[in-house]
Amino acid sequence: MKRILIKVFLWIAGIAAAIVIAAVIGINIVFKPSVIIGAAEDIASEYINGTLSIKDAEVSLFSTFPHLAFRLDSVAIGNADGETLASTDRIAVAVNIKKYLSDKRIVIENLTIEAPYVSYRTDTSGHNNWDGLIIAADTDENDIDSSSNQIFNSLSSSNFGVKNAKIVYDDAGAGNFISIKDLDIALRGGGGKKGAGGRTEINAGSITARSNGLFSINDKPARIETRFGFKRDSMICRFSDTKIRLGGIGLEGKGRLVFENGGGISTDVDYGIDIRSLTELLEMIPPDIIPDAGSAKVKGSVSCSGNIKGRYDEEHFPVATGDFSINGGAIAYKGMPASIDELGIKFGYRIDLNKEEDSFVRLDTLTVKGGGIDINGKGWFVKLLEDPAFFSLVKADIDLKRLYDIFPFASGIELKGYIDMDLAAGFSAKNISEGDFGKIRAGGRFGIDSLRIIVPSDSMSVNIMRLYGKVGSNMKNNTSLQGLDRLRGDISADSVLVISKNGFRLFTDTLAARFSTSPLRDTTMIATMDAGAEIGLCRIYLRDTLFLGAKSISVNAGIEPVPSHPRIPRVKTRIYADSVRARYIHNRFGLDKADIDLTLTRLGKKKEGRAVWIPAGNIDMAGFRMFTPSFPVRIAADRTTVIFDREGIKFDKGLFRIGHSDMQIKGAITNLWRGMFKRDTIRAELNVHSHFLNVNQLLWANYLAGKYRTDDSLRAQVAAAGDNIDSTSALVASDTTAMDAGTSLFMIPERLDVTFTSRIDNMRLARTYIEGFKGDVTIKNGAVKLDELSFTCNAIRHISGCALYKAKSRTEGYAGFELNMENMIVDSVITMMPALDSLVPMLRSLKGNVDVYLAAETGLDSMMRIELPELRSGMHIEGRNLTLLDGETFSEIAKMLKFKNKERNVIDSVAVNLSVEDEMIEVFPFVLTMDRYVLAAGGIQRMDSSFDYHISLLDSPILFKVGIDITGSLNGKMKYKIAKARYKDITKATRRSRIDSTALDIRFNIDNMRIR
Repeated sequence: MKRILIKVFLWIAGIAAAIVIAAVIGINIVFKPSVIIGAAEDIASEYINGTLSIKDAEVSLFSTFPHLAFRLDSVAIGNADGETLASTDRIAVAVNIKKYLSDKRIVIENLTIEAPYVSYRTDTSGHNNWDGLIIAADTDENDIDSSSNQIFNSLSSSNFGVKNAKIVYDDAGAGNFISIKDLDIALRGGGGKKGAGGRTEINAGSITARSNGLFSINDKPARIETRFGFKRDSMICRFSDTKIRLGGIGLEGKGRLVFENGGGISTDVDYGIDIRSLTELLEMIPPDIIPDAGSAKVKGSVSCSGNIKGRYDEEHFPVATGDFSINGGAIAYKGMPASIDELGIKFGYRIDLNKEEDSFVRLDTLTVKGGGIDINGKGWFVKLLEDPAFFSLVKADIDLKRLYDIFPFASGIELKGYIDMDLAAGFSAKNISEGDFGKIRAGGRFGIDSLRIIVPSDSMSVNIMRLYGKVGSNMKNNTSLQGLDRLRGDISADSVLVISKNGFRLFTDTLAARFSTSPLRDTTMIATMDAGAEIGLCRIYLRDTLFLGAKSISVNAGIEPVPSHPRIPRVKTRIYADSVRARYIHNRFGLDKADIDLTLTRLGKKKEGRAVWIPAGNIDMAGFRMFTPSFPVRIAADRTTVIFDREGIKFDKGLFRIGHSDMQIKGAITNLWRGMFKRDTIRAELNVHSHFLNVNQLLWANYLAGKYRTDDSLRAQVAAAGDNIDSTSALVASDTTAMDAGTSLFMIPERLDVTFTSRIDNMRLARTYIEGFKGDVTIKNGAVKLDELSFTCNAIRHISGCALYKAKSRTEGYAGFELNMENMIVDSVITMMPALDSLVPMLRSLKGNVDVYLAAETGLDSMMRIELPELRSGMHIEGRNLTLLDGETFSEIAKMLKFKNKERNVIDSVAVNLSVEDEMIEVFPFVLTMDRYVLAAGGIQRMDSSFDYHISLLDSPILFKVGIDITGSLNGKMKYKIAKARYKDITKATRRSRIDSTALDIRFNIDNMRIR
């Protein structure tokens, strides 16, 4: 019996061992790292348009039983361009296999992600590096919901962790940047069918964030702790013991969120700043300003709390309220001769975006006394979202040097100067927007003398030699008819210099400002106001982004009622500036000796609830200069006068220089107001005179402007140029003969009706110099018409005619023209205008001077190339001493016809009519004289350069009339044969009537701006 039991035991043990060995072998085969990695990459290829790489993988069961453990090492996801979007050193997951086998529940006992990295970047064009990564799958939404519910019902987790994570978010277009380093996340709890709950801790070693180039958070640590619970049946999330700390500021919160079926969220959250005493408030002061700031002996209590309650959805917002107070406060540092004996603050707010309750910000009490400081104040902002109104009362008497007796400042900090203030004011935004300054109540004075504040750690300094101001209501004024000013004030300053570490710098040497309002003689009239300011020298810097400088600025302004409508205010302003300089990034602007007279009159009716002001006035300036990468040529003006009003702008004197070109403009632009605000047509009548116009440079500037917007490397080169941007050869448009950069269709706005007469003494277009250009230009209905054109160039003695251009879309355009060209050098014109070769291919074979009449219309493609199927034209050519055929063909014909001069390939005279339509040129029979022969020729030439001509001998040494048929191609071999003469009696060019008919039709289209 014993032996039998032993055999049975050994048999069972053997089977178990075999099963274990088989399982081990099976697991090692099935879960071999290469198999796991290959399967993961195959699955990823179905869902992402990018790359997934895994260095190593491992699955273990027996060593971790009852847990099935997965581990992936060096995981990285990249986009199609090869950029790494996300990566991690290790992902480790432990699943309780026993729970799954018994309860069909996925229980994740542990999930750890080590050193993950995530990068999300958006360029200035709006493209981000995650675009196109996820491949959309065609999946039934019901299947998705069913699958997600099954997973949610069976999933639970007890331990989740992220260690040493790094996250980068960079939106170059919006100017926003966030970088989080050393991020640790720990979640302990569980989740399942009924909901989830647990405790979360989040720690970030460093957070840096900026918006629009300004640092709002710079390398600050952060920490979040909270307990939470979520019930799936009621969709209620509760959290408590929440603590948030960013740098030295801590927040606490608790409450609940209810996720409603309609998509809204109901909130009821209490929050507060974790400041239990003044000591914790003082500890927020950086140690490089006051070392060990929290060591002071303090009295008083601190309270900070608030609530966010209400519904949040597309139409509703929760109401936010809050209160902050310091009661019975006092601060005294050991060893310091003075202290803050009394400190009290009471502050509160309510913001209701639904406008069901009044929104306000109120300062009920501000009291600081002791050690040379005496500050009392209070103020309210009420009806913030309706008609904001402001009330305040401030009294201050501060000797900054006495602060050294109260606070143990760090070495290097310098404080001195005296601040004296006693002000009271009350007004509403409506008083200002409607110009009702008589209802503003204000009184008091303020003064700053010999102020100097230097904080080395923040690289901040403030220096004010003198700043005084006073304001009052109902003050005597013997120069006023009423003997009274309802409101009056003045401000003066000497030598103000402010510098901060973010690159901001402000300097002004002298400043004087004044204002006054008179009482109303009639309650139906607007209150009058007079103001003025004078600035000696002012400069404002903001890092490398912004610079604004001005010298000798004088401003006088006033508000008065419009005589015909006393309730409507009118602002009159006179501004004089000796010089103004401005720079924003790579854009520059300069203005010299500007005299601006401006009037603003408010419309009686409001537009969309807002007051609309109508400008009028004039600008006189000795000159201005401008440069911008958006049109990279230097733009300047001398002796310019501009007059403007509601109807438009009038140029009395305007001499502009644009790169190498100059332009003097006189005339007016009218209906500007209705065109800008009511989408009406803007009209203009102008006279333009230019001594020199470089079209090449202007087209190249337009090309570079588009390239600058799309070429990152060019923008980087411009950024590296810094202050030398306007001399950067890669961007600044220079003279060039390359025309392809600017030859693309350009759209003419439909709502323009512009007529101007142009006179250009000299013009450069490609390799051609044009002189004496004159013409009338009409822009209307999205088309440009040129009339009375007249000019000369190095290839044509004189050109006259008219033309029409319109772009129907970005890919479809139209051009029509009628031109008379006298004494045209054929080969030079084809070099100057390659498109002419498409219009008349036979011109390739001609050399010499001709007179040409040409009427043509054609479609244009997106690159302004002629659409040959749409080309229609009529042409008349007259010439003397011309070569008609190439040398080889001429030699054959000369030998056949027994020319006297077999070397001289010259046509003594010719007059020919041509018609172009349906991609075919018809040369009507014409007479020409060559050697001892009088010939008549005609035929057909196609756009592919093939032709079929016939030549008849009308007068020759041959006793009988004979003809020659010539066929072939200008680019290939020609064939000719003796034939019967077709033309016997003609003495001049034929079919002129057909050419005239085509020309009349085209001229009618041009005159009436009709597009075929």
